[in-house]
Amino acid sequence: MAQDKQLRYLVEHLVKTINLPDFVESVTDSTLIYGKCHCPMPNHNDRNASFHVNKMGNGAWIFHCFGCHVKGHIVHFVKDYYGLRSWDEAILFLCKKFDIKDKEDLIIQGLKNVSKKVDSQRKMENANIMVSNQCRMLLRKDFKLHKDWVSDAYKRINTALDDENYETIESIGYEASNRMSGAIEAPAMVIGGV
Repeated sequence: MAQDKQLRYLVEHLVKTINLPDFVESVTDSTLIYGKCHCPMPNHNDRNASFHVNKMGNGAWIFHCFGCHVKGHIVHFVKDYYGLRSWDEAILFLCKKFDIKDKEDLIIQGLKNVSKKVDSQRKMENANIMVSNQCRMLLRKDFKLHKDWVSDAYKRINTALDDENYETIESIGYEASNRMSGAIEAPAMVIGGV
């Protein structure tokens, strides 16, 4: 069981750290242009640029050939391109090629990465709580005057949370703080269309 977790982390490390477009170009005669090329797989005589490489939002590189339908990440590519029998062989090939000797080092690095992610999430949560409290205080201070701004601020906060954009949440907090202190005046109300 522990071996499976180590292997899973090793694969995750390989998938995210090895630049798949560079790897494909270095081991094949293919040149990727805008992430596309003729399929380099030995059993596919591709006449079109059917082979696509993309980087996912989580940092993992993936490929897909729309002609022969091979797809996956670096381990799949190595297994299919070199005709290896198993994932283990493909992982071993990549470890030798990229001089990865000690899985424990990767596990330690993985724990550090998880720790950084948790710290980042806590920072985002704390900023969200603080700015949300500031918005509530604005509404308590003068609901009519601040309701539109607070409504817009909440929309921007939600977008920033989705994008994990701490700076945007922090800037909304500064705006709310300035509104509380009166440094930013709310727009004057227009009465009777004048």
